[in-house]
Amino acid sequence: MDKQEYTLLAYFWMEMHPDRQIQVTEDGEHFGTTGNERKLEELLARVSDDSLKLFLEKTRDARQKGASEIYHEAGIERQYWNSYIKGKTQKINKKDTIFKLAFGLRLDRWETSYLLHINGFAYPVPESFGKREEIILAAIEKQEYDRAKLDEQLYRAGEETLFSGE
Repeated sequence: MDKQEYTLLAYFWMEMHPDRQIQVTEDGEHFGTTGNERKLEELLARVSDDSLKLFLEKTRDARQKGASEIYHEAGIERQYWNSYIKGKTQKINKKDTIFKLAFGLRLDRWETSYLLHINGFAYPVPESFGKREEIILAAIEKQEYDRAKLDEQLYRAGEETLFSGE
């Protein structure tokens, strides 16, 4: 893992767990935390190992959800879900699809950031948010997975909706 990945992971750890201490070394090679070290170690171990297929399988199994429930809640077509879970599609090239999967799988902010990362997108940091991303990620962070409510918030903000038009 390179210095930038460690730094970004440290940043997200701090953002997701403001009550815990974290210290990043100058070389970026490692950082220590007090608190939930095991979760952090698991996330760090996955950064270089996961593929889209593996991530979706692990997450689906952890959530104990069926495929139809996931792709329905995500608002994506079954054929796309099948191509992801069977490894036919290696990367998702649309952030909107990733955000939809985050809703369908009930991902938290860490997991959503990670899903973006393994699909070739930069970790979303607040300085890089557009208004639309900010609204979507805020809903994910608050674990508010109501699609209609999210689309209403996006519409009121003058942003393109995520789920309407399905």
